[in-house]
Amino acid sequence: MLSQSRSTSFWTASAVLTLVIVVVFPVFAGIGHWRAGWGGVAAAGVAAGVCWAGGFLALIAAGLFRSSRNAVNGVLVGMACRTGLPLVAGAMLHSHGGALAAAGVFGMILGYYLVTLAAETLLAIRLTDASKRDGETKVI
Repeated sequence: MLSQSRSTSFWTASAVLTLVIVVVFPVFAGIGHWRAGWGGVAAAGVAAGVCWAGGFLALIAAGLFRSSRNAVNGVLVGMACRTGLPLVAGAMLHSHGGALAAAGVFGMILGYYLVTLAAETLLAIRLTDASKRDGETKVI
């Protein structure tokens, strides 16, 4: 889907991140249903949404700060979004109790976080690398 010769746009990276989340959802939904019935499927859906939102915000940060002088800032802001949103949402959902907490929503968020982390990190690298190559060609 992503070739080595073409640069990755923000929208392509967002679409790939969304595709990764959708593709692994049946696995998490199956585990959730096995553990807690339909409440577990709901927990998997909430985990998918929370981790997608964190990854999407991290891609936005990577896209906004992709110049070579600001790339580190983009990585740090992206890391805060990617990590902070799932952690805060998971802690809040777990502490409030209820059906989602009983279904293991915090564990689902942690599992989805690992998948999203891998995908979003590779996509963010491609975004910053693409701008670096574009910048090098403009200088010449």
